[in-house]
Amino acid sequence: MVNPGLNIWLGLFAVMGTLGFASALYSLVASIRSRRSPVLECAAIIALGAAWWIGHVSAFGWLAMVVGVGLSALRLKGATAPAPSETSGVEPSDLSKADLLQVAETAAPPMPRAKTSEASPSPATPKQPSMPPQTYTTIALLGSSLKVSLEVLCASLRRGGERRAEVRAATQRGSPAHLMIGPIRLDVASDAQSLPRQTLEDAAAQSFDWPDALAVAGTHAAQVSFTTTVAGYERTGDTTRDAVLRAHLQAHAALAEFAPVIGACYPASGLLIDAKNVSRLLAESDPLRLLSATGLGYRASSLEGDKAGCHCCGTVGLNDLGLMDIEIVTREEPDDDLTNALVRMVRRVYEAGEDAARVGDEVPGYDESWTSGPAASFLQPDRQVMRFEEPEPPPPVEEAASS
Repeated sequence: MVNPGLNIWLGLFAVMGTLGFASALYSLVASIRSRRSPVLECAAIIALGAAWWIGHVSAFGWLAMVVGVGLSALRLKGATAPAPSETSGVEPSDLSKADLLQVAETAAPPMPRAKTSEASPSPATPKQPSMPPQTYTTIALLGSSLKVSLEVLCASLRRGGERRAEVRAATQRGSPAHLMIGPIRLDVASDAQSLPRQTLEDAAAQSFDWPDALAVAGTHAAQVSFTTTVAGYERTGDTTRDAVLRAHLQAHAALAEFAPVIGACYPASGLLIDAKNVSRLLAESDPLRLLSATGLGYRASSLEGDKAGCHCCGTVGLNDLGLMDIEIVTREEPDDDLTNALVRMVRRVYEAGEDAARVGDEVPGYDESWTSGPAASFLQPDRQVMRFEEPEPPPPVEEAASS
């Protein structure tokens, strides 16, 4: 006669082993993706394997089962728990603009000062207007529609190594819920619609690093936009332009952990990026190479109308990063020397922080006869650029008619 109690213990043993093994495998995959040491996950799998080998009839089997399930549950909790919303010890740069306004309204009024004669402001030194916050947007292309949870995305960011990621709740002053990555604010918006076909075709024509860009990206059915906001771009620290571009890549990589991401679109540069290349780009150490692969496009075109016979080459994307795009107008078609000169000009502006108006000396043959200055772009999209234009050639000298 079969003992019913034995069947119950056998069933419990099987259920615990199955759930523990599944959670351990999930945690192991998450650790490998986030490049974290999977020591505890491997220990849990070994303990569960030993439990199955020993069996449920032995106390050692149950001990191994409890150890394996406990380790797998511990790692699973650490891998899926959202980041705690910290309200104490927050640096002022971590607060959103709405949060800062709320703090300012509730602050104690200043102590009255001694009455002194106030000098009228000098008209020669007007008050400098404050710079608006700098925003930057990229779009993840999804194979199917998905409503993204900020808590899940935050947990994925933290598993990927970004331990500063945290969720900020909506405020009464109208600031929606968002993520913070250090001092960088990240707003997330889901859209069940796809991008216009013409937008994809134009971007695919410039995405030379992804030959199948149009064929793959053209199948997307939904999108998720990421918009970062910083008070201003700095040369060093956590709010450099390079840091913002990397924050976008981190967001795309985190989303790909649980969403059907097939690619990314950078509207500022007009580029499409294969979702498989996001991890490789995150490992890129050269800021200019990272910029050129994501946030910067290069364009060249022959001009018409009053500029017929001239050729223009330039950049697209620097304006959206708080800089000025550069254009070079020449009488000859752009060659490798001119292209390399444009790259050097971008490096000086983007990395060294030089004024775009002072980098014209990189252009072959550049001298004081060239014209330079801000102007409306000859290339799409419409925007202000820093243009360097070669002077018109002198008219041919007519030989005097022989007498």
